[in-house]
Amino acid sequence: MKWFSFALLLLLLYPAKRSDACTVFYICRDGRVFGGSNEDWRDADTRMWFYPSAEEHHGWVKFGFAGGFPQAGMNDSGIFWDGTANPRQDMPFSEANKEKLSIPLMQKVMEECSTITEVNGVCGDYYCDDQYRGQYLVGGTEGCSVIVDGDHLHHNDHSFQVLTNFRISNPELGGYPCWRYELSSEMLDSCILPTPELIVTILSATHQEGKYPTQYSIIFDPMNGIVYLFYYHNFQEYLPLNLDEYLMGDTASYAIPPLFSRLELLYPAQGADIQDDSVVLKWKGLPGSSYEVMVSDEKGAMVYRASTDAIAGKPLYRTIHYTGLLIPFLLLVINTKNRMLALLAACFLFCNCCKKEEVSAPIDPSIEFTYEAAGLETGKTYHWKVIATPGGSSFQTESVSRSFTCNAS
Repeated sequence: MKWFSFALLLLLLYPAKRSDACTVFYICRDGRVFGGSNEDWRDADTRMWFYPSAEEHHGWVKFGFAGGFPQAGMNDSGIFWDGTANPRQDMPFSEANKEKLSIPLMQKVMEECSTITEVNGVCGDYYCDDQYRGQYLVGGTEGCSVIVDGDHLHHNDHSFQVLTNFRISNPELGGYPCWRYELSSEMLDSCILPTPELIVTILSATHQEGKYPTQYSIIFDPMNGIVYLFYYHNFQEYLPLNLDEYLMGDTASYAIPPLFSRLELLYPAQGADIQDDSVVLKWKGLPGSSYEVMVSDEKGAMVYRASTDAIAGKPLYRTIHYTGLLIPFLLLVINTKNRMLALLAACFLFCNCCKKEEVSAPIDPSIEFTYEAAGLETGKTYHWKVIATPGGSSFQTESVSRSFTCNAS
């Protein structure tokens, strides 16, 4: 989509820092509503679920990990949420005055609520165990949002609301001050008109790497019933999910990593001048995916639409195994005179090969693809992007859109 055309330039303005935390925010200004969230954790086994409407329940999409606990989602009425982990806090008021649920509170919200007023009603009558260590930010289409913080509901008294990993009601418990909270608030406050470019820029600015990397990121567009999903803090590729389409079928679950092709546009750069009437477009992607190149003129008319099949391949993961080195070291223990040194080395390798990896971070096994767009007209600006379909998948992801100008003499 063209609304991502200049997002990459904006991303360069805000280098990411590292921490073990998540970021959630909501903005409504001039009739436009968006939400954004980064899911930061060491578990790389991420999934999404689609639950069609049934009886009196709304249809909704859920995001989380293989265990199935809901981490984020949006329903067919445009109510969306994401949560953060926080220091434990007691809930004496809830225990004395509310009914305890056997299901997650946000599941009930997704299934039953169409407005933030209804969300307030559910959260005023019910609570669940995960609230002792978590908070939720819930947004809707009416320009309202609320942070559910144990016994407290914090309503949006501004045009935006931000949630990170400190207790809004009790910051001294830990996690405050928070640079992600301050940066997100600053960027939202200075926004004149909220756009997807702004949302993706904030997500990039607050994404995490290291021990607790951002596994996926989400842009919520409740006014249009669309969710944009990004994988492993790659903000050049996104999966658009129109809920009207995906909530029409049966309940379904999908692993998130195989849905993405690690798209990265290489050439030409955003705003480049091409001194010829043709250009070789270059991008990176996974082998095993198929690709469609789309080039349009400045009026949006399609100029080229060409398919390119990729070579079959298999994604790799950064998981180190020492088993292959263990046997030679065991032989060394038997034959060497310095058996103590060899034995210590063998013990080290044995412990590491038996140790479970906490983080299985994807590396970049991408290969380069090219397509020549010829017959360009001097003085015209063109836009290009790539559509990717992983092998065996019915989902299609899109790259960001870039523009270039033909200045052939």
